[in-house]
This record gives sequence, C-alpha cells and structure tokens, in this order.
Amino acid sequence: MTKEVNIFGLIWKNDRRIKAISVYIRIKNEKIYIEEDWTEEGIAN
Repeated sequence: MTKEVNIFGLIWKNDRRIKAISVYIRIKNEKIYIEEDWTEEGIAN
C-alpha cells in the first residue's frame, strides 16, 4: 500500500505572495520517501 502526502502553503502580505512551502512525501512498505522538499531547513534534517 502506498500513501502520498503533499503539503503546500502560502503566506500573503499586501496582496503579494512572499513564501511558498512544498513538501511531497510518499510512504510505501513502511518506508518514508521524501520526493520533494522546498523547505528552508529540510524536512529530513
């Protein structure tokens, strides 16, 4: 069984987008695969 999680968020200031966070994680056979990570610190750190 495979589960997928996609997290996306936006912060707006004065009608302008100033930050977007995107994380795409896949869970398969009890293992976690970080497919995409655009966070500053990194989700695996």
